[in-house]
Amino acid sequence: MGLDREFTPEQILTGAPTTPGSLAVEDEFTILGPVRFRGSLTRTGDRFHLRGRIDATLQLNCGRCLTPFPRPIAAEVDLTYVPDKPPVGPPAKDAKAPAEEEVELVDEDLNTSYYRDHVLDLGEMLREQFYLALPMQPLCRPDCQGLCPVCGKDRNVESCQCHTEWVDPRLSVLKTLVDRKPE
Repeated sequence: MGLDREFTPEQILTGAPTTPGSLAVEDEFTILGPVRFRGSLTRTGDRFHLRGRIDATLQLNCGRCLTPFPRPIAAEVDLTYVPDKPPVGPPAKDAKAPAEEEVELVDEDLNTSYYRDHVLDLGEMLREQFYLALPMQPLCRPDCQGLCPVCGKDRNVESCQCHTEWVDPRLSVLKTLVDRKPE
């Protein structure tokens, strides 16, 4: 079955931990405008294979100067949905119960997601893909100067005359040896 669907930010954030009164997800990003998903969904027994492309624009805060900036997201999705199985047996109440066994993930596990009550939560899938598309340190531009650690001015907007040389306090004793005059 072919899918071409547009989601509103409100649809995607239903059930997500959000900042009250906004469309920001846990202060990580804000969804700007509609999110489009184009792809296909196929069913084999109780498994569903979702393949497609997500196009959206997120608003991130720069990791250096804290200025909000838009970032387009274009992500490819290739997921297999399987039914979420409830845990077998009663939960362990006793502290002497054996620890859970370690499980090694294989490549197929990385592309597997779970559905519950015969419902595929595409909002959860979209939020997950947004998190995967986020850079480790979002920058408004590659040459961002950031904030001055002394006065807090945005160095991209105005310069300051603050002295920002940092000396490792563990090595400050060695500096006294260098500064000492020879006898």
